[in-house]
Amino acid sequence: MPVPPGIFVIWDGMGIVAKRIEHVPHSEPPKIIIKSINPEYQTYERDAEEVNIVGRVIWAAKRL
Repeated sequence: MPVPPGIFVIWDGMGIVAKRIEHVPHSEPPKIIIKSINPEYQTYERDAEEVNIVGRVIWAAKRL
């Protein structure tokens, strides 16, 4: 599980996405909270074993 929390590229069972993920303390089975930076998308939870982390986002750029 990612420590510390941050923005990761993950496979969430539905597709590859970049999301902020956090571990749910004391959850059994272990769970993570998946949050979008875009407020139009809802926060959701998944069992940790369902999520495959591809990598941590360390830099991003956007068109102006």
